[in-house]
Amino acid sequence: MLEKENVESNLALLKNQINPHFLFNTLHNIDTLIYANQEKASKSLVMLSDIMRYMLKDAKSDWVELQKEIEYLENYLLLEQLRLKNEKFLNYSITYDNKENKIAPMIIIPFVENAFKHSVDSTIENGIVIKIRLENQVLYFDCENRFDNFEMTKDSIHGIGLDTVKKRLNLIYKNRHKLSINSDNSVFKVNLELKLYEN
Repeated sequence: MLEKENVESNLALLKNQINPHFLFNTLHNIDTLIYANQEKASKSLVMLSDIMRYMLKDAKSDWVELQKEIEYLENYLLLEQLRLKNEKFLNYSITYDNKENKIAPMIIIPFVENAFKHSVDSTIENGIVIKIRLENQVLYFDCENRFDNFEMTKDSIHGIGLDTVKKRLNLIYKNRHKLSINSDNSVFKVNLELKLYEN
């Protein structure tokens, strides 16, 4: 019982450590849009509201529907793109064979947040590449971004979010996941295989 309570308290602590770094930037971008494109500003506010609702309500559960987790991720990507002038900077793709699965909430978003936080030169194509594939109840998540070695060295808090998600994976998906993180030629790569639970 003590071990179970300890694991549950650690999970609660780890969940609370994950917050959207982009919140204030998004609010600034929406403020700018209000005068330039009111319809887009309104839609962006709805997406931001959905993200906050998910974090405050759905993410409190141990498990969420995979579809909800993906919707959260895609709303996040759309809001990040508000500040990007280059539509080809982000390359995102997803394929399903079955949506009836459960996943631990906010288990992949830290990798995506990290990619945006440390990416450089948004004028290039495929600066961030995110691929998600669900096959036979296994979620394959691949994320890569180009980064600046000098900027990464200056960032003393880099890696805290990744350490957190590693702990969550080991607590929740022990013996049910494979995680590979490496960097080569200024490209940071994350590959995750996650055995999901049926709905």
